[in-house]
Amino acid sequence: IANRLADFVLAYFENADPDEIQARGPATLFAIANAHWRLADGPCAPQSARIRVFNPTLAEDGFVSEHTAIQIVHDDMPFLVDSVTMAVNRSGRTAHWIVHPLLSVQRDKQGHLVKTANAAHLGEQTSPMASFILVECDRIVSEVDRAALAGELARILGDVRATVQDWQPMLNRLRAVADASAQSSISSVNQQEGVEFLRWLEAKHFTFLGARDYNVVRDDDGVSLVAIPESGLGVLRGAAHTPTSRLPADAVAFLDSDQLVLITKAMTRSTVHRPAWLDYIGVKRFDDAGQVVGETRFLGLYTSTAYSAPVSAIPQVRLRAAEVTAAAGVVPDSHAAKSLQSILDAYPRDELFQIDTATLIEHAIGILRLQERQRTRVFLRSDPFGRFTSVQVFVPRDRYNTELRIKIGQELASALDGQSIEFTPMLTDSPMARIHYLVRAKEQVPRNLDLRALEARIARLAQRWEDDCTQELLYTHGEGPGLTLAHRFANAFPTAYREDFSAQVAAEDAQALSVLTSSSLLAVKLYRPLDAGAGLLRF
Repeated sequence: IANRLADFVLAYFENADPDEIQARGPATLFAIANAHWRLADGPCAPQSARIRVFNPTLAEDGFVSEHTAIQIVHDDMPFLVDSVTMAVNRSGRTAHWIVHPLLSVQRDKQGHLVKTANAAHLGEQTSPMASFILVECDRIVSEVDRAALAGELARILGDVRATVQDWQPMLNRLRAVADASAQSSISSVNQQEGVEFLRWLEAKHFTFLGARDYNVVRDDDGVSLVAIPESGLGVLRGAAHTPTSRLPADAVAFLDSDQLVLITKAMTRSTVHRPAWLDYIGVKRFDDAGQVVGETRFLGLYTSTAYSAPVSAIPQVRLRAAEVTAAAGVVPDSHAAKSLQSILDAYPRDELFQIDTATLIEHAIGILRLQERQRTRVFLRSDPFGRFTSVQVFVPRDRYNTELRIKIGQELASALDGQSIEFTPMLTDSPMARIHYLVRAKEQVPRNLDLRALEARIARLAQRWEDDCTQELLYTHGEGPGLTLAHRFANAFPTAYREDFSAQVAAEDAQALSVLTSSSLLAVKLYRPLDAGAGLLRF
C-alpha cells in the first residue's frame, strides 16, 4: 500500500501551484493527500459524491491549517470545479487554494483503491476517471456551518450530475421542438428566425442546464402555464416548485404574437458552471391547427462564443439590427451608419437577445443622438413578466466614479421597487460612460413610471458642484464673460469651500476675485445669512 500511496501523492500534486507546494513541507503535503486517499478508499454508492468539510488536526489528519479544508471525490464530468468554487464563494468565503487532479482509478471488488495515475499521461482510457477536488477556504469554526456547507455541496453536485446526464435528452428536445416548428405552417419571418435561433443555440452557443414542458390553459381569470409532470430535465428534474403560473399581460401578448421564441432571465442563479442569473428560453408549441397549446422552456447559460459572435451572425438579433438601421434612415457606409453599427456591437449582449424590436430602435437611435448632444440619458426595458428592469445609464465619462454609480443605483432601486441591483460599467474612448443596471423588483416592476422625471433626477446626481458654478456664472454674466470667469474659477475653489458654500455664492465670490489687481489687493464682503440669528454677521 505504501507504493500505491506514493504514486497517488505524486499524481495528486503534479499540476498544483508550485508556490503553494513550496509553502508547505513534505509532511504536510503527504498528510493532505493521505486524507484524500482515505476519503476515496472503500465502497461508495454509484452516482454519489464523497464530501468532507473539516478543520484539520494533527492527531486525526496529520496536518493543521488556518483554513477549513474541503475534500471531494466524484466521477469525472464537466463543471465540477467551477460549481464547487462557486458554492464556496456564494457562502461568503474565499477559496485560498484549489487542487483538482483528474486521476484514473482502479479498485478491487471491495472498492478499495488499487492503482491511481494522472489521466493526462494515459492514452486510451480503460479505467474510470475520478475528479479529486481540494479547496482550502476561510476557516469555518462551527460544526453546524461545516455540515451545512457539505450539504449544499452535495445538492450542487447533484445538479451537476443531473445536468450532465440530461444534456443529450435536452438537446434532443430542442431539436424536436425546432423540427416541429419548422414543419408547421410558419408564415412570418419572425417565426423562421426563431427556428434558426434554436439551431444556432445547439451549435455550442448555449449550455443547457434544465428543460421542462408546460401547457397553456386559458380560463375566465386569464392565461396560465401549467407544468407537465415528469417532463423536467437537468436542474428542472422532479416536480415544479410552482406548477401553475399566471401570465401577465406582456407575456400573454407574446403568446398572441408571431414570435416563436421568448428570451428573458430566470429568477434564480445558476448553481452549475458560473454564478450568473439563468437565461430563460421559452419556445411555443402548436397543435395541428396552428394554435399555441404550450411552451417548452430551457434554462442555461450562453457560452463565450455566443457573446463574441457578430451581431449579423445571430438569428433574431440580426433581424432586429436590420430593422434598427432601416428605422434610423442612415446612409449605408456613412459615418452615422458605422456609429449605429458600433452601438449595436457594444450593446449589452444579453439585452440584444431579450429586447423587442421597437424598444431596440428607440434605444439605439437615442444612443446615436448622444454623439450630437452629450448629456445624461436613461434607457429602460422591463421584463415581460414584470420581475426586473434593465436600465442603461449614460453619463459624461469625466463624471463617472464609484460614488456616482452607487447614488444612481440607489435612485433606481427606489424608483423601481428594487430588491437587488447589479451593475456593469463600460468605459471606452467615447466621451460617454455607460452603466448597465439590472434591478430586480420586490414584487412587480412599477407601471407608468415617469421616465423623464427619473432621468432628470439622475442627471442632477451627475451634476458636479463645478458645473453648477459654471451655469451660475453663465446665467449672471452671459456666455462670453461667464465662460471666462468659469475657466478661471469654477475648478479653483477648494474642497472645504465647496462643502460649505453653494455654487451661487461661489459665482459672487468669483466676481469679487476677478476684480482684484495689483493696485486693488483686497475685497471685503460683510453679510447677514438668511438663517442668521440676532446679532450674527459673517465676514
